[in-house]
Order: sequence, then structure tokens, then C-alpha cells
Amino acid sequence: MFPSEEMLHTEIKENPFRLLSVAADGIKLNIPPTQSKGRTLVLDYGHLDSLWESRRVVDENALTHTVNQVWKDRAQPLDHTNEAQYWALVCERERRERNLILVPLADEQASQTEAQDAAGYSPLAGDWRQIVARQIRERRGQQQFRDILREHHGDCCIVTGCTLLAVARGGAYQAIPRRK
Repeated sequence: MFPSEEMLHTEIKENPFRLLSVAADGIKLNIPPTQSKGRTLVLDYGHLDSLWESRRVVDENALTHTVNQVWKDRAQPLDHTNEAQYWALVCERERRERNLILVPLADEQASQTEAQDAAGYSPLAGDWRQIVARQIRERRGQQQFRDILREHHGDCCIVTGCTLLAVARGGAYQAIPRRK
């Protein structure tokens, strides 16, 4: 979203700063020398994410206070010197997302993109939260069901007769309501 070496300005005082690079620990930028000496710093992704999520409550008239309050509410360390640069990146991101124009791909380009996506997809990469939540929902009650089966049939599989308890799983069976 932000190319390196791009010049941006703080929102209120319009002080310039240059984006140097995107690093593992945050966005590295340089504040050029004006009346004071220039400096290089890294804006932490956690702080940026917190501001992005809370951007509707930030008051630009009390920027230092409200930005630090967002971080304090989230138990993040305060940064009393770089609030303006953090806020400038959040505002610029919002402007760019608002001005983003989606152009439909031609069929040929879409086919190539889909093929590249499929080739690069790995189910082991990315966010597992949805998968884990689904697995938890599917497995609810399995231990209780297994315990009931063990009480009625002992420590063996009721289908195969196998006595290895690790193999006899309650999840392999489905409870069927009794007929009256």
C-alpha cells in the first residue's frame, strides 16, 4: 500500500516524513531535518493496527491524548513522540482504500490469476482460527459420547473388538435416538 521512499505529511501540522521500508517489526521512516536534526524510527504494526481499528474515536484536536488513550486501553506501551506519524499513516491508508478503484479482469487474466492462486495456496499457511472454531463445534460432546460407550461396552471397539483404547474412538460412531 505504501511504496518505499514515498513522502507523506502529518495531518495537522503537515510535517514531512519519508517512508523508507516495510520491515518485520514495523514501517521504517525518516523524519528529515528541519529546525531540529533528522531521525529514523520504526512505527510498530501493533500500534498501527490499534489506531486503524479505533480511528473513529480519535480526536484530531487532542491527538496526543486520544492516540495514547487507544494504546493505553489495549495495554500497549505509549509513544509520546510519534503519534502524528502513526495517525498520518492511518489517515493515508483510509484515503487510499476509499479511492481504490476495482477494475474487472479480462477472462484471460482472471484464468491466469486463478491458476497462480491455486498453485500458491497452502492450507497450512494463514489464519487457522475459523478452521479451529469449526473443529471445536464439530467435536463438542464427543468425549461424553465416548465415555458412555466405554461404560456400556468396556474398553474395546464395539465394531471391530479391538482392545487398544487409543484406537477405540467415540467419534467414529453416531448416536441414534431409541425407538419407542
